[in-house]
Amino acid sequence: MAIKFELKEIQTPGGQQVLKAELGGFVDSKSTPDLKKILDEMIATGAKFLLLDCGYLDGVNSTGLAVLAGASDRAEAAGSLLVLARPNRAVRMVVECVGFTTLLNLKDTEAEALAFFAERAKKP
Repeated sequence: MAIKFELKEIQTPGGQQVLKAELGGFVDSKSTPDLKKILDEMIATGAKFLLLDCGYLDGVNSTGLAVLAGASDRAEAAGSLLVLARPNRAVRMVVECVGFTTLLNLKDTEAEALAFFAERAKKP
């Protein structure tokens, strides 16, 4: 099953531009090529702040997490910051079980993610 997504441009409370993708479906070995393509396109835009809204995801497996971690590394190398917001219980549990909490920036709400971006924008 292909992953569902919608891209939007939003702003932090401080006015910084954020490229947001709302993801839906289940991230597994069948859908990871689609997810990787979405993430690579987001990184290629040159946007400094990238937000993945995981609130509509049905779940993710370890293959999907590997793609997310790789995208986080590629984003950082490109001068961007990738944050996952609104992970549901199933997504958070897999992230924690696999031990990726130090590799992925997780925020419980979109507001927390936007505040995090605004703080990071203040740093040189």
